[in-house]
Amino acid sequence: VLIIGFTVALAAIIITWGGRFIQDTTEDVDEATQVGLECSKLNYKIINIDCLTENPSSVSATIVNDADITISGIILRVTDDLGNVGVTEDALTPGDTIEAFETSPVTSSVALAGTAVDLVEAIAEITTDDGVIQACENVIEEFNCL
Repeated sequence: VLIIGFTVALAAIIITWGGRFIQDTTEDVDEATQVGLECSKLNYKIINIDCLTENPSSVSATIVNDADITISGIILRVTDDLGNVGVTEDALTPGDTIEAFETSPVTSSVALAGTAVDLVEAIAEITTDDGVIQACENVIEEFNCL
């Protein structure tokens, strides 16, 4: 009788845990799918980059948002002529966004040892339905200065 009771209790625990595990996994997949769908709507480009700057530690550019979605932030990666990479997490002015079909200036301020800019990459960030800012790392806009 004790073995049967123990088996039933163990089965109940496993079923409860399994149900929560499946529900949590489903919610995580749903959230990732929603972010992926929103990111796929992005259409933006980098313009007005001064590739001939003598100071690759400070790069200014303009982001053009050609989509019907608000860009909540921009991450800029700048590669200098020596292969050094610098990342600016919030290249927009704090609190700013790039609304649908608008443009905005961005600035990267990173310490680089090179003398010229080779590559500038922009990664857009969007705000999810629950208010979380999410980087769209699969949608990277590049501007090659070479």
